[in-house]
Amino acid sequence: MTSASDSRRRLPDTDPLAVTLIGALTGSDTVQLAALLAENPWLARALIQGEDGGPIAPLHIFADAPGHRPRAAEIVSLLTGAGAPLDDHAIGSWHEETALHWAASNDDVEIGRAH
Repeated sequence: MTSASDSRRRLPDTDPLAVTLIGALTGSDTVQLAALLAENPWLARALIQGEDGGPIAPLHIFADAPGHRPRAAEIVSLLTGAGAPLDDHAIGSWHEETALHWAASNDDVEIGRAH
């Protein structure tokens, strides 16, 4: 479980690496994500900090609404292969849901199958 004292690297969502990571995840761009993780494998476990909420992990970004993004198995495999934990919990929120909880909330069975 991730805690508020988590020592993982945090990036503001305006950081160029975070912008590229978010774009690759929300665009289901496996080529860009693979290249990004090959050069910066720590990004799979990074926490991206937005101005309007707690830090969010890459798997949560990918599983977030509206869900049903293409190439779910490949994206999840790239992230977990680089060290992203499947059981990562949300931080700084009223809940502690994992990315798989978020996927289930969107009826996104492909992410659930991808693990």
